[in-house]
Amino acid sequence: MPGQYASRGGILDVYSPEADRPLRIEFFGDEADSIRKFDPASQRSSTPVDEALLLPLTETPVSEHLLGAIHTRLSGKRIVGSEEIVEAAVRSGGLNVFPGWEFYSPVAGADSTIFDLIPRASILLDETDQLQQEFDRFWTRVAEAHERSGVGNLVRPEDLYLPPDDWWQKTVTLPGADVEHLGISRSLDEAETAIAFLSQPSPRFHGAVPAMLTEVQKLNADGKRVLFAVPNIGEVERLADVFTEYNVSFRLGSRTRGGESYADETSYFAGEVLTTTLATAYIPDGVLLPEANLAIFGSRDLFDESESVASRPQRSKSKVSAFLSDFRDLQVGDYVVHVEHGIGQYQGLKEINHGDGPAEFMLLEFAEAARLYVPLTRLDLVQKYRSSEGTKPALSHLGTAAWGKTKSRVRKAMKDMADELLKLYAERKTAVGHAFPPGNEWFREFEDAFEFNETEDCLLYTSRCV
Repeated sequence: MPGQYASRGGILDVYSPEADRPLRIEFFGDEADSIRKFDPASQRSSTPVDEALLLPLTETPVSEHLLGAIHTRLSGKRIVGSEEIVEAAVRSGGLNVFPGWEFYSPVAGADSTIFDLIPRASILLDETDQLQQEFDRFWTRVAEAHERSGVGNLVRPEDLYLPPDDWWQKTVTLPGADVEHLGISRSLDEAETAIAFLSQPSPRFHGAVPAMLTEVQKLNADGKRVLFAVPNIGEVERLADVFTEYNVSFRLGSRTRGGESYADETSYFAGEVLTTTLATAYIPDGVLLPEANLAIFGSRDLFDESESVASRPQRSKSKVSAFLSDFRDLQVGDYVVHVEHGIGQYQGLKEINHGDGPAEFMLLEFAEAARLYVPLTRLDLVQKYRSSEGTKPALSHLGTAAWGKTKSRVRKAMKDMADELLKLYAERKTAVGHAFPPGNEWFREFEDAFEFNETEDCLLYTSRCV
Protein backbone atom coordinates (compact mmCIF):
# COMPACT_ATOMS: atom_id res chain seq x y z
CA MET A 1 0.00 0.00 0.00
CA PRO A 2 1.21 3.57 -0.61
CA GLY A 3 2.94 4.93 2.48
CA GLN A 4 4.22 1.55 3.69
CA TYR A 5 7.74 0.10 3.75
CA ALA A 6 9.43 -3.19 4.60
CA SER A 7 13.05 -3.88 5.51
CA ARG A 8 14.53 -7.35 4.96
CA GLY A 9 18.26 -7.61 5.47
CA GLY A 10 19.98 -5.41 2.93
CA ILE A 11 16.79 -4.78 0.94
CA LEU A 12 14.37 -1.94 1.63
CA ASP A 13 10.97 -1.89 -0.12
CA VAL A 14 9.19 1.47 0.11
CA TYR A 15 6.03 2.81 -1.54
CA SER A 16 6.03 6.61 -1.70
CA PRO A 17 2.48 8.07 -1.67
CA GLU A 18 2.91 9.87 -5.02
CA ALA A 19 4.82 7.12 -6.86
CA ASP A 20 3.31 4.92 -9.57
CA ARG A 21 5.22 1.85 -8.34
CA PRO A 22 7.03 0.92 -5.11
CA LEU A 23 10.83 0.94 -5.03
CA ARG A 24 13.25 -1.82 -4.04
CA ILE A 25 16.52 -0.43 -2.70
CA GLU A 26 19.43 -2.86 -2.30
CA PHE A 27 22.19 -1.78 0.06
CA PHE A 28 25.86 -2.69 0.06
CA GLY A 29 26.81 -1.74 3.58
CA ASP A 30 25.66 1.87 4.07
CA GLU A 31 25.47 2.63 0.34
CA ALA A 32 22.51 2.10 -2.00
CA ASP A 33 23.76 -0.39 -4.59
CA SER A 34 20.66 -0.32 -6.83
CA ILE A 35 17.18 1.22 -6.96
CA ARG A 36 14.47 -0.46 -9.02
CA LYS A 37 10.72 -0.21 -9.37
CA PHE A 38 8.80 -3.44 -8.83
CA ASP A 39 5.32 -4.90 -9.11
CA PRO A 40 3.85 -5.39 -5.61
CA ALA A 41 1.64 -8.24 -6.86
CA SER A 42 4.30 -10.39 -8.55
CA GLN A 43 7.31 -8.92 -6.67
CA ARG A 44 9.16 -8.72 -10.00
CA SER A 45 11.57 -5.82 -10.51
CA SER A 46 11.07 -3.66 -13.56
CA THR A 47 12.57 -0.25 -14.27
CA PRO A 48 15.88 0.79 -12.66
CA VAL A 49 16.13 4.41 -11.51
CA ASP A 50 19.11 6.58 -10.59
CA GLU A 51 17.43 8.47 -7.76
CA ALA A 52 14.13 8.55 -5.88
CA LEU A 53 12.14 11.06 -3.85
CA LEU A 54 10.32 9.51 -0.88
CA LEU A 55 7.51 11.69 0.45
CA PRO A 56 5.86 11.27 3.87
CA LEU A 57 2.15 10.64 4.28
CA THR A 58 1.86 13.67 6.57
CA GLU A 59 3.97 16.74 7.25
CA THR A 60 4.26 15.81 10.94
CA PRO A 61 5.23 12.24 12.00
CA VAL A 62 2.69 10.52 14.23
CA SER A 63 3.89 9.77 17.75
CA GLU A 64 2.28 8.93 21.08
CA HIS A 65 3.68 12.11 22.62
CA LEU A 66 2.26 14.27 19.82
CA LEU A 67 -1.19 12.66 19.92
CA GLY A 68 -1.19 12.81 23.72
CA ALA A 69 -0.45 16.53 23.70
CA ILE A 70 -3.21 17.17 21.11
CA HIS A 71 -5.81 15.13 23.00
CA THR A 72 -4.76 16.82 26.24
CA ARG A 73 -5.26 20.27 24.76
CA LEU A 74 -8.66 19.37 23.31
CA SER A 75 -9.76 17.68 26.59
CA GLY A 76 -8.46 20.39 28.93
CA LYS A 77 -11.88 21.56 30.14
CA ARG A 78 -13.24 18.09 30.89
CA ILE A 79 -10.44 16.80 33.16
CA VAL A 80 -9.30 18.67 36.25
CA GLY A 81 -5.69 18.53 37.41
CA SER A 82 -2.14 19.40 36.43
CA GLU A 83 -0.90 19.04 32.87
CA GLU A 84 0.82 15.74 33.71
CA ILE A 85 -2.36 14.31 35.27
CA VAL A 86 -4.51 15.36 32.33
CA GLU A 87 -2.07 13.91 29.76
CA ALA A 88 -1.77 10.64 31.71
CA ALA A 89 -5.57 10.36 31.88
CA VAL A 90 -5.91 10.98 28.16
CA ARG A 91 -3.24 8.39 27.31
CA SER A 92 -4.84 5.80 29.55
CA GLY A 93 -8.06 6.18 27.56
CA GLY A 94 -6.26 5.35 24.32
CA LEU A 95 -4.88 7.60 21.58
CA ASN A 96 -6.35 7.49 18.11
CA VAL A 97 -5.68 9.44 14.97
CA PHE A 98 -8.76 11.44 13.98
CA PRO A 99 -9.51 13.28 10.71
CA GLY A 100 -7.68 16.61 10.66
CA TRP A 101 -5.40 15.80 13.60
CA GLU A 102 -2.35 17.19 11.74
CA PHE A 103 -3.87 20.69 11.78
CA TYR A 104 -3.63 20.62 15.58
CA SER A 105 0.06 19.62 15.65
CA PRO A 106 1.23 23.22 16.38
CA VAL A 107 -0.35 23.03 19.87
CA ALA A 108 1.85 20.00 20.56
CA GLY A 109 5.10 21.76 19.69
CA ALA A 110 5.23 21.27 15.90
CA ASP A 111 4.94 25.00 15.33
CA SER A 112 7.70 25.60 12.76
CA THR A 113 6.83 27.73 9.73
CA ILE A 114 8.34 28.04 6.28
CA PHE A 115 10.46 30.90 7.62
CA ASP A 116 12.11 28.43 10.03
CA LEU A 117 12.80 25.98 7.20
CA ILE A 118 14.44 28.69 5.04
CA PRO A 119 15.82 31.20 7.55
CA ARG A 120 17.96 33.12 5.03
CA ALA A 121 15.35 33.32 2.27
CA SER A 122 14.70 36.43 0.22
CA ILE A 123 10.99 37.31 -0.01
CA LEU A 124 9.54 38.63 -3.28
CA LEU A 125 5.98 39.93 -2.77
CA ASP A 126 3.99 40.21 -5.99
CA GLU A 127 1.26 42.89 -5.67
CA THR A 128 1.40 43.47 -1.90
CA ASP A 129 -2.08 45.03 -1.66
CA GLN A 130 -3.70 42.02 -3.32
CA LEU A 131 -1.75 39.67 -1.04
CA GLN A 132 -2.99 41.53 2.03
CA GLN A 133 -6.59 41.35 0.84
CA GLU A 134 -6.30 37.63 0.13
CA PHE A 135 -4.64 37.03 3.52
CA ASP A 136 -7.48 38.88 5.26
CA ARG A 137 -10.06 36.79 3.40
CA PHE A 138 -8.24 33.60 4.37
CA TRP A 139 -8.10 34.61 8.03
CA THR A 140 -11.81 35.42 7.98
CA ARG A 141 -12.57 31.92 6.65
CA VAL A 142 -10.37 30.39 9.36
CA ALA A 143 -12.16 32.38 12.09
CA GLU A 144 -15.58 31.36 10.74
CA ALA A 145 -14.56 27.70 10.57
CA HIS A 146 -13.32 27.93 14.18
CA GLU A 147 -16.66 29.32 15.31
CA ARG A 148 -18.53 26.47 13.60
CA SER A 149 -16.24 23.81 15.07
CA GLY A 150 -17.30 24.47 18.66
CA VAL A 151 -13.73 24.06 19.96
CA GLY A 152 -13.95 27.44 21.68
CA ASN A 153 -10.93 28.65 23.64
CA LEU A 154 -9.34 25.21 23.89
CA VAL A 155 -7.54 25.95 20.61
CA ARG A 156 -7.63 29.31 18.89
CA PRO A 157 -6.77 30.07 15.26
CA GLU A 158 -3.63 31.91 16.45
CA ASP A 159 -2.43 28.60 17.97
CA LEU A 160 -2.63 26.80 14.63
CA TYR A 161 -1.74 29.41 11.99
CA LEU A 162 0.61 32.37 11.79
CA PRO A 163 -1.59 35.48 12.20
CA PRO A 164 -1.47 38.10 9.42
CA ASP A 165 0.27 40.70 11.61
CA ASP A 166 3.03 38.26 12.60
CA TRP A 167 3.41 37.11 9.00
CA TRP A 168 3.85 40.63 7.63
CA GLN A 169 6.20 41.55 10.47
CA LYS A 170 8.35 38.53 9.60
CA THR A 171 8.52 39.47 5.91
CA VAL A 172 9.70 42.98 6.83
CA THR A 173 12.75 41.58 8.65
CA LEU A 174 13.87 39.48 5.66
CA PRO A 175 15.59 40.74 2.51
CA GLY A 176 13.51 40.98 -0.63
CA ALA A 177 11.37 43.31 -2.67
CA ASP A 178 7.77 44.28 -3.40
CA VAL A 179 6.72 44.06 -7.04
CA GLU A 180 3.81 46.19 -8.25
CA HIS A 181 2.38 46.76 -11.71
CA LEU A 182 1.77 50.49 -12.15
CA GLY A 183 2.86 51.03 -8.53
CA ILE A 184 2.17 54.31 -6.71
CA SER A 185 4.60 55.68 -4.10
CA ARG A 186 2.72 56.34 -0.86
CA SER A 187 5.46 58.31 0.90
CA LEU A 188 8.70 60.15 0.23
CA ASP A 189 10.74 57.23 1.62
CA GLU A 190 9.04 54.79 -0.73
CA ALA A 191 9.67 57.10 -3.68
CA GLU A 192 13.40 57.22 -2.84
CA THR A 193 13.77 53.44 -2.45
CA ALA A 194 11.52 52.39 -5.32
CA ILE A 195 13.10 51.02 -8.49
CA ALA A 196 10.94 51.62 -11.53
CA PHE A 197 11.42 50.35 -15.07
CA LEU A 198 9.18 50.87 -18.06
CA SER A 199 7.76 48.03 -20.14
CA GLN A 200 5.35 47.73 -23.04
CA PRO A 201 3.50 44.75 -24.50
CA SER A 202 5.08 43.38 -27.63
CA PRO A 203 3.11 43.62 -30.90
CA ARG A 204 1.54 40.48 -32.32
CA PHE A 205 2.02 39.62 -35.98
CA HIS A 206 -0.52 36.75 -36.35
CA GLY A 207 1.67 34.95 -38.87
CA ALA A 208 2.33 38.06 -41.03
CA VAL A 209 6.00 37.42 -41.81
CA PRO A 210 6.69 40.61 -43.84
CA ALA A 211 5.22 42.79 -41.07
CA MET A 212 7.35 40.96 -38.49
CA LEU A 213 10.57 41.48 -40.44
CA THR A 214 9.71 45.15 -41.09
CA GLU A 215 9.27 45.67 -37.34
CA VAL A 216 12.57 43.89 -36.64
CA GLN A 217 14.48 46.10 -39.09
CA LYS A 218 12.81 49.20 -37.64
CA LEU A 219 13.82 48.23 -34.09
CA ASN A 220 17.40 47.53 -35.17
CA ALA A 221 17.55 50.88 -36.96
CA ASP A 222 16.45 52.58 -33.71
CA GLY A 223 19.35 50.97 -31.87
CA LYS A 224 17.34 48.29 -30.06
CA ARG A 225 18.34 44.67 -29.56
CA VAL A 226 15.78 42.05 -30.64
CA LEU A 227 15.36 38.54 -29.22
CA PHE A 228 12.99 35.90 -30.60
CA ALA A 229 12.22 33.11 -28.09
CA VAL A 230 10.53 29.99 -29.49
CA PRO A 231 9.76 26.67 -27.76
CA ASN A 232 11.90 24.23 -29.78
CA ILE A 233 14.77 23.85 -32.24
CA GLY A 234 12.37 23.27 -35.14
CA GLU A 235 10.91 26.75 -34.68
CA VAL A 236 14.41 28.24 -34.51
CA GLU A 237 15.24 26.61 -37.84
CA ARG A 238 11.92 27.81 -39.27
CA LEU A 239 12.77 31.42 -38.31
CA ALA A 240 16.29 30.99 -39.66
CA ASP A 241 14.84 30.04 -43.05
CA VAL A 242 12.53 33.07 -42.98
CA PHE A 243 15.32 35.50 -42.08
CA THR A 244 17.58 34.00 -44.74
CA GLU A 245 14.89 34.22 -47.43
CA TYR A 246 14.25 37.91 -46.69
CA ASN A 247 17.98 38.69 -46.33
CA VAL A 248 17.69 39.83 -42.69
CA SER A 249 20.71 39.20 -40.48
CA PHE A 250 20.40 36.99 -37.39
CA ARG A 251 22.43 34.93 -34.98
CA LEU A 252 21.73 32.14 -32.51
CA GLY A 253 21.51 32.50 -28.79
CA SER A 254 23.77 29.46 -28.36
CA ARG A 255 27.51 29.83 -28.83
CA THR A 256 27.89 26.15 -29.75
CA ARG A 257 29.35 25.90 -33.23
CA GLY A 258 30.42 23.08 -35.48
CA GLY A 259 27.58 22.79 -37.98
CA GLU A 260 25.51 20.28 -35.97
CA SER A 261 22.22 22.03 -36.79
CA TYR A 262 20.73 23.62 -39.86
CA ALA A 263 20.45 27.00 -38.14
CA ASP A 264 24.16 26.93 -37.28
CA GLU A 265 25.02 26.49 -40.94
CA THR A 266 22.70 29.24 -42.22
CA SER A 267 23.29 31.97 -39.61
CA TYR A 268 25.45 34.88 -40.73
CA PHE A 269 26.47 38.45 -39.82
CA ALA A 270 27.02 37.09 -36.28
CA GLY A 271 29.52 39.83 -35.53
CA GLU A 272 27.00 42.68 -35.67
CA VAL A 273 25.99 44.02 -32.25
CA LEU A 274 22.35 44.68 -33.19
CA THR A 275 21.77 41.45 -35.07
CA THR A 276 18.48 39.78 -34.13
CA THR A 277 19.00 36.78 -31.82
CA LEU A 278 17.04 33.53 -32.19
CA ALA A 279 16.88 31.32 -29.10
CA THR A 280 15.01 28.39 -27.58
CA ALA A 281 13.29 29.53 -24.38
CA TYR A 282 9.96 29.41 -22.56
CA ILE A 283 8.55 32.88 -23.26
CA PRO A 284 4.96 32.64 -24.58
CA ASP A 285 4.35 36.42 -24.62
CA GLY A 286 7.00 39.02 -25.31
CA VAL A 287 7.76 42.43 -23.81
CA LEU A 288 9.42 45.69 -24.88
CA LEU A 289 11.84 47.39 -22.47
CA PRO A 290 12.44 50.91 -23.86
CA GLU A 291 15.02 51.99 -21.25
CA ALA A 292 17.08 48.85 -21.87
CA ASN A 293 16.70 49.13 -25.66
CA LEU A 294 15.54 45.50 -25.70
CA ALA A 295 12.60 43.87 -27.51
CA ILE A 296 11.65 40.27 -26.68
CA PHE A 297 9.13 38.41 -28.83
CA GLY A 298 7.47 35.20 -27.60
CA SER A 299 6.07 32.29 -29.53
CA ARG A 300 2.46 33.55 -29.40
CA ASP A 301 3.54 36.93 -30.80
CA LEU A 302 4.65 35.30 -34.02
CA PHE A 303 2.28 32.64 -35.30
CA ASP A 304 -0.74 32.50 -32.92
CA GLU A 305 0.24 29.05 -31.77
CA SER A 306 -1.99 27.10 -29.40
CA GLU A 307 -1.41 26.91 -25.66
CA SER A 308 0.03 23.41 -25.99
CA VAL A 309 2.95 24.71 -28.08
CA ALA A 310 3.89 27.65 -25.89
CA SER A 311 3.39 25.95 -22.55
CA ARG A 312 5.87 23.93 -20.56
CA PRO A 313 5.66 20.13 -20.77
CA GLN A 314 3.40 19.01 -17.95
CA ARG A 315 4.67 16.51 -15.44
CA SER A 316 2.65 13.32 -15.74
CA LYS A 317 0.62 12.32 -12.69
CA SER A 318 1.19 8.97 -11.10
CA LYS A 319 -1.55 6.36 -11.07
CA VAL A 320 -1.78 6.60 -7.28
CA SER A 321 -2.21 10.36 -7.24
CA ALA A 322 -4.85 10.08 -10.00
CA PHE A 323 -6.76 7.48 -7.94
CA LEU A 324 -6.58 9.63 -4.80
CA SER A 325 -7.85 12.57 -6.86
CA ASP A 326 -10.82 10.44 -7.96
CA PHE A 327 -11.53 9.54 -4.34
CA ARG A 328 -11.48 13.20 -3.26
CA ASP A 329 -13.93 14.04 -6.06
CA LEU A 330 -16.40 11.32 -5.04
CA GLN A 331 -19.84 12.59 -4.13
CA VAL A 332 -22.63 10.72 -2.40
CA GLY A 333 -24.56 8.90 -5.12
CA ASP A 334 -21.60 8.43 -7.49
CA TYR A 335 -21.10 4.98 -8.99
CA VAL A 336 -18.00 2.99 -8.10
CA VAL A 337 -16.58 -0.43 -9.02
CA HIS A 338 -15.46 -2.89 -6.36
CA VAL A 339 -12.95 -5.44 -7.63
CA GLU A 340 -14.67 -8.40 -5.96
CA HIS A 341 -18.34 -7.36 -5.78
CA GLY A 342 -19.01 -5.21 -8.87
CA ILE A 343 -20.81 -1.89 -9.39
CA GLY A 344 -22.15 -0.07 -6.35
CA GLN A 345 -23.15 3.42 -5.26
CA TYR A 346 -21.04 5.51 -2.91
CA GLN A 347 -22.97 6.59 0.20
CA GLY A 348 -20.26 8.45 2.12
CA LEU A 349 -17.86 7.64 4.97
CA LYS A 350 -18.94 6.03 8.24
CA GLU A 351 -17.04 5.66 11.53
CA ILE A 352 -17.41 2.22 13.11
CA ASN A 353 -15.91 0.85 16.32
CA HIS A 354 -14.76 -2.69 15.53
CA GLY A 355 -12.97 -3.58 18.77
CA ASP A 356 -9.60 -1.90 18.23
CA GLY A 357 -11.11 1.57 18.35
CA PRO A 358 -13.10 3.60 15.83
CA ALA A 359 -12.10 3.48 12.17
CA GLU A 360 -13.50 5.01 8.99
CA PHE A 361 -15.16 2.91 6.31
CA MET A 362 -16.47 3.67 2.85
CA LEU A 363 -20.16 2.75 2.61
CA LEU A 364 -21.22 1.21 -0.73
CA GLU A 365 -24.80 0.31 -1.60
CA PHE A 366 -25.56 -2.45 -4.12
CA ALA A 367 -28.75 -3.86 -5.63
CA GLU A 368 -31.71 -4.52 -3.30
CA ALA A 369 -30.27 -1.98 -0.80
CA ALA A 370 -27.42 -4.35 0.17
CA ARG A 371 -24.62 -2.51 1.95
CA LEU A 372 -20.88 -3.11 2.07
CA TYR A 373 -18.39 -1.33 4.36
CA VAL A 374 -14.90 -1.02 2.87
CA PRO A 375 -12.06 0.06 5.22
CA LEU A 376 -10.06 3.05 4.01
CA THR A 377 -6.95 0.88 4.19
CA ARG A 378 -8.33 -1.08 1.21
CA LEU A 379 -9.08 1.79 -1.16
CA ASP A 380 -7.13 -0.15 -3.78
CA LEU A 381 -10.23 -2.36 -4.19
CA VAL A 382 -12.47 0.52 -5.26
CA GLN A 383 -12.32 2.89 -8.22
CA LYS A 384 -14.68 5.44 -9.68
CA TYR A 385 -17.03 4.17 -12.39
CA ARG A 386 -16.45 5.74 -15.80
CA SER A 387 -18.68 5.44 -18.86
CA SER A 388 -20.22 7.48 -21.64
CA GLU A 389 -21.94 10.62 -20.40
CA GLY A 390 -25.46 10.16 -19.05
CA THR A 391 -25.33 6.35 -18.83
CA LYS A 392 -26.37 4.88 -15.46
CA PRO A 393 -25.15 1.34 -14.82
CA ALA A 394 -27.16 -1.40 -13.14
CA LEU A 395 -26.11 -2.15 -9.56
CA SER A 396 -24.56 -5.53 -8.91
CA HIS A 397 -26.09 -8.11 -6.56
CA LEU A 398 -24.02 -9.13 -3.55
CA GLY A 399 -23.56 -12.83 -2.91
CA THR A 400 -24.20 -13.91 -6.50
CA ALA A 401 -21.93 -15.17 -9.26
CA ALA A 402 -23.05 -12.52 -11.78
CA TRP A 403 -20.05 -10.23 -11.28
CA GLY A 404 -17.67 -13.17 -11.43
CA LYS A 405 -19.18 -14.23 -14.76
CA THR A 406 -18.83 -10.67 -16.06
CA LYS A 407 -15.15 -10.61 -15.12
CA SER A 408 -14.67 -14.02 -16.73
CA ARG A 409 -16.19 -12.78 -20.00
CA VAL A 410 -13.99 -9.70 -19.97
CA ARG A 411 -10.94 -11.81 -19.09
CA LYS A 412 -11.68 -14.17 -22.01
CA ALA A 413 -12.18 -11.22 -24.38
CA MET A 414 -8.86 -9.75 -23.27
CA LYS A 415 -7.15 -13.11 -23.75
CA ASP A 416 -8.60 -13.41 -27.27
CA MET A 417 -7.40 -9.87 -28.03
CA ALA A 418 -3.94 -10.71 -26.68
CA ASP A 419 -3.82 -13.82 -28.89
CA GLU A 420 -4.73 -11.77 -31.95
CA LEU A 421 -2.07 -9.19 -31.10
CA LEU A 422 0.55 -11.91 -30.63
CA LYS A 423 -0.31 -13.36 -34.04
CA LEU A 424 -0.23 -9.89 -35.59
CA TYR A 425 3.17 -9.04 -34.11
CA ALA A 426 4.52 -12.45 -35.08
CA GLU A 427 3.48 -11.78 -38.69
CA ARG A 428 5.06 -8.34 -38.53
CA LYS A 429 8.26 -9.81 -37.12
CA THR A 430 8.60 -12.29 -39.97
CA ALA A 431 7.53 -9.89 -42.71
CA VAL A 432 10.22 -8.28 -44.87
CA GLY A 433 10.13 -4.52 -44.47
CA HIS A 434 11.81 -1.53 -46.04
CA ALA A 435 14.64 0.22 -44.21
CA PHE A 436 14.30 3.98 -44.52
CA PRO A 437 17.35 6.24 -44.18
CA PRO A 438 17.86 8.12 -40.91
CA GLY A 439 16.08 11.47 -40.54
CA ASN A 440 17.74 14.59 -41.87
CA GLU A 441 17.45 18.22 -40.75
CA TRP A 442 14.09 18.64 -42.52
CA PHE A 443 12.71 15.59 -40.71
CA ARG A 444 13.90 16.89 -37.33
CA GLU A 445 12.37 20.29 -38.08
CA PHE A 446 9.07 18.56 -38.83
CA GLU A 447 9.29 16.70 -35.50
CA ASP A 448 10.09 19.81 -33.44
CA ALA A 449 7.23 21.75 -35.00
CA PHE A 450 4.70 19.16 -33.78
CA GLU A 451 1.84 21.08 -32.17
CA PHE A 452 1.48 19.01 -29.00
CA ASN A 453 3.83 17.98 -26.21
CA GLU A 454 4.64 14.28 -26.41
CA THR A 455 4.02 12.08 -23.39
CA GLU A 456 6.58 9.60 -22.12
CA ASP A 457 4.74 6.76 -23.87
CA CYS A 458 4.69 8.70 -27.17
CA LEU A 459 8.46 9.23 -27.00
CA LEU A 460 9.04 5.56 -26.09
CA TYR A 461 7.04 4.10 -28.99
CA THR A 462 8.31 6.72 -31.43
CA SER A 463 11.88 5.69 -30.62
CA ARG A 464 10.92 2.05 -31.28
CA CYS A 465 9.29 2.80 -34.64
CA VAL A 466 11.67 5.40 -36.10
